[in-house]
Amino acid sequence: MSTSYTSLLGLALPATGCLSGTWGTVVNNNITQLVECAVAGSATQSVTSADWTLTTTGSGAANQARQAILIPTGTPGVNRNIIAPAQSKTYIIVNQSNSTVTVKASATTGVVIAANSNAVVVWNGVDFVRASINAAGSNTQIQFNCSGSLGATSNLTFDGTNAYVGSGGGIKFGNTANTHYVGFKGAPCGSTNIQWQLPSADGTSGQVIATNGSGVLSFQPACGVQLAANNTWTGTQNFTGTSSKEAMKILNAAESAVITGTGIAGAVNLNVASGAVIYSTAAATSNWTVNLSFSSGTTLNTAMAVGDVISVAFLVTQGSTAYYNTSVTVDSNSQTVSWQGGSAPTSGNANGIDVYTYTIIKTSSTPTYTVLGSLVQF
Repeated sequence: MSTSYTSLLGLALPATGCLSGTWGTVVNNNITQLVECAVAGSATQSVTSADWTLTTTGSGAANQARQAILIPTGTPGVNRNIIAPAQSKTYIIVNQSNSTVTVKASATTGVVIAANSNAVVVWNGVDFVRASINAAGSNTQIQFNCSGSLGATSNLTFDGTNAYVGSGGGIKFGNTANTHYVGFKGAPCGSTNIQWQLPSADGTSGQVIATNGSGVLSFQPACGVQLAANNTWTGTQNFTGTSSKEAMKILNAAESAVITGTGIAGAVNLNVASGAVIYSTAAATSNWTVNLSFSSGTTLNTAMAVGDVISVAFLVTQGSTAYYNTSVTVDSNSQTVSWQGGSAPTSGNANGIDVYTYTIIKTSSTPTYTVLGSLVQF
């Protein structure tokens, strides 16, 4: 019988009684030397000008496909392929070129190795894939890829406080005091963004920097204000602008109105916190006084700073007998109103809607106000 060869590495399988006088040479050259290449040998080739197709010179002969370590070198400037036989094999890739390389079979997708980085790739029966560590009982992959090294003064520490997987799928890296950190935060508010979380010690607690899936960065508090969403602000928002920029520019705006079906009569409290437009749809039944306040529990004096201006529109439906506003107070303090045209109203306008507008300007902290009033018939 003649010598045969293994299917994967092409190692010699001498038959009993053959190779008389040449046994040692065959074993040394076609078994021992080739096993050493498969376990610890390396092949180096420049990929500057072309892909690298590993040589496969046949059974019992040296070739590149059998080597354990593959070292692509050169300056291709573009991705190059390392094309290996489509069969079971493990390779250690030491990419010394200036571009990515893809380890693949001739008709597969393969795995990409970054420039100046290393990886272990294996044939999984279908394609070459990157080797990784799988947690027992799960399909979660833990993978560390390093280029360069940690110096003598560098520390990389993982503990239960400062490097962890959060409840939202986040990973956080911080110092031992947990006051300065950077982290990947789980997707907030039902979004699918991956986010960088900023440290609370920097005064930006809860704020994140997020991508929109297309590589565009946006800034948004987690589960809070997002510029593309419908938001409700309960605090005071200040838009100051600059000496050369407007403070605000909007395409359109809607204002809420407080609508009441009760006819106006007697003393009327207008609380601007409920809305700056008040509309009475039933006909007024007598003359009335107006008290302007912020809310039932907060005065305008408390809500307004010196220099603030608030305007209120009061829409009063009139029947066949018309009535009018006889006096105005702010926080129950009497005011002298500067009426449009110079005179206070002395009558209403029957069978229509009278619109009273009050503009309150706080001019000092005593408190003192300038109140401008107008009456327009509709």
